[in-house]
Order: sequence, then C-alpha cells, then structure tokens
Amino acid sequence: LPLVEFIGNNIVSKTTGILPFLARSLYITAKTFFANRPAPTGAAARQNGRNLHR
Repeated sequence: LPLVEFIGNNIVSKTTGILPFLARSLYITAKTFFANRPAPTGAAARQNGRNLHR
C-alpha cells in the first residue's frame, strides 16, 4: 500500500495542473446536463415503480 500511495502521489504531482481543471469542467458539464434533463428524484422513481405494480 505505501508503494501504491507513493506512485499515486507521484502521478498526481506530475498532473496536478491539468487534473483539477479536467475534473471541474467535467463536473460542470455533468451538472448542467442533469439540470437541463428532467430526471425524477429517488422518491418520484419509487412512487412510479409502485404505481406500475398496482
């Protein structure tokens, strides 16, 4: 595990400039996509499931 941690930290330190930028842009893209999409909440989905089984 320490070796894996060391390698992971090494990779992160090398790509630390681009990674947060990529993650942030990806997160914003996903957030706007799901906000524009009328996705049912968990409760609504469960209610729909109950209605289907009646």
